[in-house]
Amino acid sequence: DDYMANVENFGAALTSRTKAIMPIHIYGMAANMESIVSFADENGLKIVEDAAQSMGVYFEGKHCGTFGDIGVISFYADKTITMGEGGVVLTNNQEVFEKAKLIRNQGRPNSGTFIHPEFGMNFRITDMQAGVGLAQIKRLNDIEESRLKRFQMYAEKLSDIKDIRPIKKPSKSTFIPFRFAFTNSCKNKIELKLKESGIQTRSFFYPMHLQPAVIKHYGAQEAQSVSEELYEKGLCLPIHHKISFDDIEKICDVIKEVYNDK
Repeated sequence: DDYMANVENFGAALTSRTKAIMPIHIYGMAANMESIVSFADENGLKIVEDAAQSMGVYFEGKHCGTFGDIGVISFYADKTITMGEGGVVLTNNQEVFEKAKLIRNQGRPNSGTFIHPEFGMNFRITDMQAGVGLAQIKRLNDIEESRLKRFQMYAEKLSDIKDIRPIKKPSKSTFIPFRFAFTNSCKNKIELKLKESGIQTRSFFYPMHLQPAVIKHYGAQEAQSVSEELYEKGLCLPIHHKISFDDIEKICDVIKEVYNDK
């Protein structure tokens, strides 16, 4: 119901070659990090948290991305906090911190030197991006309130359609909606009808084990029925601040037309 992996999923995939696991905090909610951290500790595994969509989201009072060895938050254009592009790496490990600094700065510990102890890339953000990000962070509470109101309006307007099942918030997680994510049995029809009305949607993510690049380099992967079903049935609707309540009303009316025509 919350679209996230749990300990049972990680346990089923565990082999003698497993070194780390990557829990994903999806669509503005937190995975169950209490059980995931315990599982990792019991099996001597590192944790890399994908908290790309979880700026401002907490699990039992602790921010997403701060449970594991490394956490990553995205500041891409459509994220809760945006700099247009870029992100942040979170870690309490000094060795990882120093290595990340070298990787992001062309293998240099700081920009004031022309000596390169390692090879690296240019992953530095610009001062302009930093300024935008700092201004956005000051608006985080307003952004959270705005997104929650829009999510709730979608949920209320579409509540009569039993086929539409919005993402369910885990009990121990806070929630800053990334989009209005829901599953249904009419994905293609809804997507087409909205497109004809000039309304853009987003599908759920294409399953990792079906990605052509993964299959090309690592061969056919084991089927993952839940991921495949979510991709077949999942759609996301916009909730950014430019979407007005009148826009949401229109979007919901278009979706209702699909079900009225069935």
